[in-house]
Amino acid sequence: MTEVDRTAQPSVEPNLSKCCHQHLLEDLERERNLLASERAELAALRAAVLDEETTKRRAASGGKLVLNVGGTLFATTQTTLTAPVEPRSLFNSMFSGRFPLAPQEDGSFFIDRNGRYFEHILDYLRDPPKFEPPDDPAVLKKVLKEAEFYNLDGLIALLNAASDTIVHRCFYESDLDGNGVFGWLGRSMGTAAWHNPAQSGTVWLSFITNTGETRGASALVDLPAGSNDDALWCDLRGQMISVRFVDIALHPTHYTVLHSSRCYQLGYWDLYGSVSGAGPDWTLLRRHAGEAPLNNSSQTWSLPDAPEAVYYRAFQLRAPQAVDDDGNVITNTGVNWASYCFHVAGLEFYGDVKAV
Repeated sequence: MTEVDRTAQPSVEPNLSKCCHQHLLEDLERERNLLASERAELAALRAAVLDEETTKRRAASGGKLVLNVGGTLFATTQTTLTAPVEPRSLFNSMFSGRFPLAPQEDGSFFIDRNGRYFEHILDYLRDPPKFEPPDDPAVLKKVLKEAEFYNLDGLIALLNAASDTIVHRCFYESDLDGNGVFGWLGRSMGTAAWHNPAQSGTVWLSFITNTGETRGASALVDLPAGSNDDALWCDLRGQMISVRFVDIALHPTHYTVLHSSRCYQLGYWDLYGSVSGAGPDWTLLRRHAGEAPLNNSSQTWSLPDAPEAVYYRAFQLRAPQAVDDDGNVITNTGVNWASYCFHVAGLEFYGDVKAV
């Protein structure tokens, strides 16, 4: 019998082993992909169930929800957050139902932003037409940054307009409280000790006497108010007090007049404003005729009829040349409320200030 030389025969075992190993790897890869796909489907199904449950709970509670913005909780509604006035907002995307959105364990929805400024965002969404931008320019810039994050186009436009124009807001609290525009200008826009702004040149004040003479009226804005009660003369029918700002314009919300104890009471005059600061674009802002007169007292009036977003560089208080029903000029009858004496001892305006 002839012995077989095994060393000369090719072996198939290594090739077979390699082939089986490759098939095994391919099977494992298919199993891994299938498992990942099933896991993704399960996660999507779970998110959909949670979102549906959340939607049902929200609907049952009238759409109420709670946002956790940087650790601060805000209670609101889905209707408020998805207001049609802001169709591109992040909130419309969040609560549209197009994306899985599950609340935290406490039921709130977390947003990783600064909660300090979110109250302004929410105030705007609750009532866009009545929203008032922050007074502090630094805060306004922060709120603008948040508005950009939330894609609130309307609010962005509002804040940009405010940051471009309003440099200060003079709020009325009480008569001649020092918070008005003359008080602000007299303190160098709040940075220095008081100095009469009519003397430092930031505002021009004058009045025309009953003889047609023009005189300075810096005493009208002196502190304390009323320190000079001889600013104006008797019977100034047809004459006026003029106020003109040098570097600013004012959208007035209130103004205050202090009348001295001299002579008759103040009962008839008109307030006008000029955008150009020199006319002839004078607009009647308020007419005072036959209302409770002033005598050694002050009074503040709101100016609701001042056109929105209109800023005036000049104002005039005019004592009208009044006539009766027959066209006759009304003279000083000796009756206090019918007097045209114009002994104004103090004057102040309040509102939004912008640079010009």
